[in-house]
Amino acid sequence: MKQLTSLISAVMIFAAVTFSGCIHAAADSAAAAPPPAAASSKYQKISAEILSAFQNEDYSQLKKLLPESLAKDFSENVFKQSCRQLQQSLGKMTKFTFVTELEAPIFKTLVYKAQFERKSRDGKTIKQEALFKAMFSEQNRKTLVLSFGFL
Repeated sequence: MKQLTSLISAVMIFAAVTFSGCIHAAADSAAAAPPPAAASSKYQKISAEILSAFQNEDYSQLKKLLPESLAKDFSENVFKQSCRQLQQSLGKMTKFTFVTELEAPIFKTLVYKAQFERKSRDGKTIKQEALFKAMFSEQNRKTLVLSFGFL
């Protein structure tokens, strides 16, 4: 059963990498959330650190933010592949901006706008934007990253 679970997790991670993100399902996400103001600040800080990890291509920065099970599945090689895919399709991330927190009873979902730059074939700078989503839950008074990725 554990091997089947590992196989399913590996397939989910592979599929998520194709879309430059990852996903992790929480076992029990009905724990009480902290007060809204503190929560938003905490979730924004973690989201910004995740985006910075992608911007700086720093897996060690990302790994420390992830639950052990997600860090195990979202390996350094998977991270590097995701960074390569982002650069090939969008360019180098130059900045990111918080857009909104989606309202939901159990999960916290934050949306950011990330700006990328790359050179065109004729040498002109092309700027592009993409949305980034990070989803969180509180379990046993601990904030867990459930999923994140570029849309």
